[in-house]
Amino acid sequence: MQKPPRDPDEPVLTKAYWLAIGGYAVVIAAAVLAAFALALMYYDLPRQQAVTIAFLSLSLARLTHVFNMRDVESPVFLNEITRNPYIWGALVICLALLAGALYVPLLRDILDLTAPGREGWLLIPAVALVPLLAGQAAKLLRHSAKSR
Repeated sequence: MQKPPRDPDEPVLTKAYWLAIGGYAVVIAAAVLAAFALALMYYDLPRQQAVTIAFLSLSLARLTHVFNMRDVESPVFLNEITRNPYIWGALVICLALLAGALYVPLLRDILDLTAPGREGWLLIPAVALVPLLAGQAAKLLRHSAKSR
C-alpha cells in the first residue's frame, strides 16, 4: 500500500523478474553440480552417495531460497518472509519429509538414497547456503544501487 499501483498493462513477470529467476536457477544448479562433483571427485564417494548429497543439497538450497524472496528494501533478518509463521511451518514439514526420505527404510529404498556420511553432511549445508548468500548479496547490491 506504500507503493503506487503498477500499470495494468505491465506483465506480472517483467523482464527483470525473468532475469532474476534465471540467475537463481543458474546459481542453484551450479551449487548442486559442484556438490555432486566434489562428492565424486574430491571425496571419492560412491555414486549413490554422491547422488544423495546432490539431492539433499538441491532440496536444502530450494528451501533456503525462500529467504531470497524478500523485498529489496526490507531488512535482511526481520522482513515479511522471516516473520511469516507459515513459512517456518512449511520449512519444518519439508525438513521432516526429507528426514523421512533419508531415514525411513521404505522411502529410502524407493528413492534409492543412502547415508551421506560425514563428508556429505559437511558438504550439503555449505553448498545449500551458496544460493542463499548469493541472493542476499545481490539484494544488498541492488538496494545500495537503488538508494544512491
